[in-house]
Amino acid sequence: MSSVVDESVVAASMLIDRARIHPRRTLVDGNLLLNTLGSSDHRARAIVLRALSIAGRYATTIRESISYAESAVSEAEAAADLELGARARMTLAGSLALAGENARADAVLEEASATATGLLAAEIDFQRGSVLSRMGESTRALETYGAALPVFLEHDDQESVAMTLHNQALLKLNAGDIAGAELDLRRASDLYEGIGQIVPRAFVDHNLGMVAARRGDIPTALQLFDVSERELRGLLGSAAEVQVSRVEILLSAGLFREALALAVDTAGSMHEAGLGEDEAEARLVGAQASLLAGDVELALRWADIAAELFDQQRRVVWAASARLVGIQAQYQAGAINPALIVEAKEIATVLETEGQVIPAFNARLTAGRIGLELGLVTEAIEDLARVAEQRTGPVELRLQSWLATALVRQATGNTAGADAAARAGMRLLDEYQAALGATDIRTGVERHGAELGELGLRLALNSSNPRRVFAWMERSRARALRHRPVTPSDDRAQAADLAELRRVSMELRAAEGNEVRELGRQERALQESIRDRGRVARGGRSKSRAALPDIAKSLGKKTLVEFASLDDRLWAVTIRDGRFSVAGLGPEPVVLAELESLRFMMRRLARGRGNASNDLARQVAGRLDEMLFGSLDTGIGPLVVIPTPALHATPWATLPTCRGRSVTVAPSAELWWRASMRRRRSGAVVVAAGPDLALAETETREVGALYRGAVMMGPDHSTVEEIRNVLDRAATAHIASHATFETENPMFSSLRLADGDLTVYDLERMRRLPDLVVLSACDSGFSDTHAGEELMGLGSALISLGTRTLVASVGLVPDSDATRELMVGFHRGLISGLSPSEALNEAQVGIDGTSAGYVAAASFVCIGAG
Repeated sequence: MSSVVDESVVAASMLIDRARIHPRRTLVDGNLLLNTLGSSDHRARAIVLRALSIAGRYATTIRESISYAESAVSEAEAAADLELGARARMTLAGSLALAGENARADAVLEEASATATGLLAAEIDFQRGSVLSRMGESTRALETYGAALPVFLEHDDQESVAMTLHNQALLKLNAGDIAGAELDLRRASDLYEGIGQIVPRAFVDHNLGMVAARRGDIPTALQLFDVSERELRGLLGSAAEVQVSRVEILLSAGLFREALALAVDTAGSMHEAGLGEDEAEARLVGAQASLLAGDVELALRWADIAAELFDQQRRVVWAASARLVGIQAQYQAGAINPALIVEAKEIATVLETEGQVIPAFNARLTAGRIGLELGLVTEAIEDLARVAEQRTGPVELRLQSWLATALVRQATGNTAGADAAARAGMRLLDEYQAALGATDIRTGVERHGAELGELGLRLALNSSNPRRVFAWMERSRARALRHRPVTPSDDRAQAADLAELRRVSMELRAAEGNEVRELGRQERALQESIRDRGRVARGGRSKSRAALPDIAKSLGKKTLVEFASLDDRLWAVTIRDGRFSVAGLGPEPVVLAELESLRFMMRRLARGRGNASNDLARQVAGRLDEMLFGSLDTGIGPLVVIPTPALHATPWATLPTCRGRSVTVAPSAELWWRASMRRRRSGAVVVAAGPDLALAETETREVGALYRGAVMMGPDHSTVEEIRNVLDRAATAHIASHATFETENPMFSSLRLADGDLTVYDLERMRRLPDLVVLSACDSGFSDTHAGEELMGLGSALISLGTRTLVASVGLVPDSDATRELMVGFHRGLISGLSPSEALNEAQVGIDGTSAGYVAAASFVCIGAG
């Protein structure tokens, strides 16, 4: 009988070794072995149940893991084996901690340590360190790990050494010791690799991604996340536990809507799995995402839920972080009072005590901002000065440091110093953006400079110096578009995914019933693959900015008007004949409401809903014109307009100030200047028609007939790859096709062609683009703003990629003879020697006498160099 028991114990012990490496297989084998053991085989049963509990953490619910561990403790007690009982309690404590039951986990560990010595005592110390870490008691946790590590090294327990290094690395990372964290993680990775611990090594890869993120290296972080998640899904069937960190990365990249959607999914998954600890963390990052996305109500609700969960788990530091988000949400909602300052400072003290550097600085910065608004200057400066001292660490932290420095200097009357600090912060952001290769991430990180830009603009406006105001407008405008996007290194895979996406999207348009769901799932998966591959691309060095005198000199007889928004008020700088002037206009919400009314009426006209709206639209356009240009001296010559992001959708040709003169619109004055300085290229004229537009073929045939040797592509032959091939050699391209603007992900904004959609990602893979691109389609020039007020869409992509001038629409274009006449008239003007903006103006004036002509003329704008 004794030998049978011994063999069972050996077999059970082998399961312990495999539990982390092959958790799902361990669950199957362990239950099979458990069924062969007798009810009196307490020792073997305790070991098997402990293995099942460890495996259950990875491959089933945490409740099942706890249940297995509780049974293991009972069997160990029945066997009267003290060491086995201590180990079973350690396993139980680990699972309880994952469920957020930290108080119970701590009590269980106290029981386990009562009789333990040597290596076993070190193992219990390790587990206690893990619980303390989860509770946010970083200092005690590091001390506990420090006591356990020499014992593990002495006994050559490589697995325990690896786990200890891994866990203490995360504490170092949170304390701002990035180099120390990376060193520990790489040592742990080597040890895991040597002993075949694949699952823990995948988690190390993920945490190395967190190290990269703290350094501001988002491409490397995302690449490591992708690798670790693929490994974990293959091994465990799920990678939900690492999604919280991905949400944090998306937040640092300014991709708030995407981060919030992932946080919602992750919190739901964690709740279903019983992972209370991870659910609480998902709720916290979800609250942060909601706040940054502007949903203050949701941020408050999720922050309260997270704080309550953390309180239940005795995780004081985490609860403090959740309450900080609640304070920030109240501040953003305008509920400012001294009590918030007191609470923010208390939170900062708790966080500082446990070495939580970044959230502690956030708390100090929040307290300082509220203090300044309440006039508590001395107290505010004290809080802000502590943030201002930080000049090393993650990019976000350094940017906050420059912001705090600027606020302190402004509060003490040192406006020149405040301006210098704000400029230093913006230069740092320039370098950060340039190092990123993906357009959506470059655009997203712009939000880090939003407050610096507002502060600098406010200082400039207070100085009443138009040149300074203009310089700050430009520092905050279209920054990401200054850098050409980088093609992913694995371009063949990207091209294959884009081709497959076109096929799936085409089938989805015609699908019905159950097909819609499956094709929609395939479309989302392909979009994620394309998006994620692009995000790991690296950029280069920051470009030097255009000098103000160069921009002013390049205008010649043109007048430039650049708009900006600050504190819900619009401002404008006008440059005419080398002279700069600045003017306050009026409340931005009123202007935007008038613009929305005008766009609504234009869409009614485009759909042919009566001429009665025509006169009314002109009246609204007159009121909008008075709000924007009424107090400005714009002269009568050509006009260059640099709108705020919210004004980019303006049908400028409807405004009396713009009618009858050439108007060029650009995302920034610098981009206009760079486009104007760009040498014109020689090449072919390409004219293409997309499908499902009644008059597109007629329009393109008439336009093509104006040019000798034009490359003509009809609706059945204008495929994405063919269009890309001919555009690469063209100087001018005219494409008449449906355009779609994707609000959720503007990078998938597209033109519909014969074999599917040509997206921004397709354009970014091109070596060069034509000097002049004409997109005769609805909303083809429409751009939207994401975090940081950066523009995204087809139009902004083309300008960023090197197109000198784009003629496109910012509204619904009628598929009518009027649009065809406008386009033909425009090209005739080009052939006669007019510039694109002059040719468009002449064509617009020529057709706007009718209702259809009015809306067709008003819908198109000239973007870029003009």
